[in-house]
Amino acid sequence: MTILKREMGYTRPEFLRTLPAALHDYTYSVEGDVISITAPEAADKTMTITLGSEAVRKIAMIRIPYMHVDFDFSEVNEAVSKRFLTQFDLYFKKGGG
Repeated sequence: MTILKREMGYTRPEFLRTLPAALHDYTYSVEGDVISITAPEAADKTMTITLGSEAVRKIAMIRIPYMHVDFDFSEVNEAVSKRFLTQFDLYFKKGGG
């Protein structure tokens, strides 16, 4: 898995508020739409998250914001990217039930 594309049910401010908790083990920086991340076990490699455009999905009277988010894992191996996504998804998954 090198590039992963997702639509995430977040506005940009919501995403950026959740990010520090999701990346608590990682060193990262935010420059505009690009988030550069370094994993502890791959300090010489960088993963990036690129925030895309925001949109709204309308279902009857409900408006659900979402945005396109691209993850680039081309510099890290599969074990590093899987560990990252497991932690990231714990903080960013929305659900009910």
